Amino acid sequence: MLRGLGIALPREMPRQDRKALLAALLRHDGSLRRVRFADGEPLDLVRVSPADQESWPQTVQPGT
Repeated sequence: MLRGLGIALPREMPRQDRKALLAALLRHDGSLRRVRFADGEPLDLVRVSPADQESWPQTVQPGT
């Protein structure tokens, strides 16, 4: 089970490109709903709200 997903962007990425990409990924309508692994296996994603942080597993807490 995958408990969290992080995205690392290159430091040299232009600010406007970074903002546009993050806006598309983090829209409240959950625009990023599925990722596909290299073997073709899909994984459906569920966006959780930062307001629900206390209920997140320890492994996906920001400090961890």
